[in-house]
Amino acid sequence: ARTVKKKTVKVSLAVAVRVELVWGISGYKWVDGKPEPVYVDEFNFANNITQQKLLSFCRRAREQANLLVKPDPDVRCFMERFKDLADSQGGFPVPEARLAKDLMILFALQNFKTLGELGFFREGLGKIRFV
Repeated sequence: ARTVKKKTVKVSLAVAVRVELVWGISGYKWVDGKPEPVYVDEFNFANNITQQKLLSFCRRAREQANLLVKPDPDVRCFMERFKDLADSQGGFPVPEARLAKDLMILFALQNFKTLGELGFFREGLGKIRFV
């Protein structure tokens, strides 16, 4: 087997584009002149498979040479940071009983800078929604 070294390509931040991905919503609807998310009821962040798929998506995106993603640790996907924390708290994927606690620890460790990455608990369903 032959190892191929990746060529590092530097892109000026002046021409870089920030990309944000949103899971768990299918779009927006307008209510009283304001956009409100339309949630996908089947999306459940507490599900182990969902957590694994989101982490896999982040890792695959980083591997796409044409995306020119800044190298880790400069830019880390939420799921990469969440997995690191979860591993130190008892393992990943995170069981539902530990989910809220681990998320709050992650946000507290980052001085709540990424709080916008977390949606909220939708009353009655107990599912975490990302918006």
